[in-house]
Amino acid sequence: MADVGCQTCVELLGEFVERRLPRDDEAAVQAHVDGCKACAELLRDYQELPALLRRATEEDFPLDAELRLRRMVARLRRRR
Repeated sequence: MADVGCQTCVELLGEFVERRLPRDDEAAVQAHVDGCKACAELLRDYQELPALLRRATEEDFPLDAELRLRRMVARLRRRR
């Protein structure tokens, strides 16, 4: 895959985080994320989501978790 833009990057982030992309696609997404602050932030959000969801089932749910999740969802919606 050649250079990717933000839209393509966002579309591929889920598979990227799960390591399900072909190597050339993975390299193209990584190259884009390395040079794009907005997509790098979104990638961090994707990477943090599983840990947030795991903690959601624990007794001591972080007080700021709902706010953080709402912010992440809002960022994801703005990118579409």
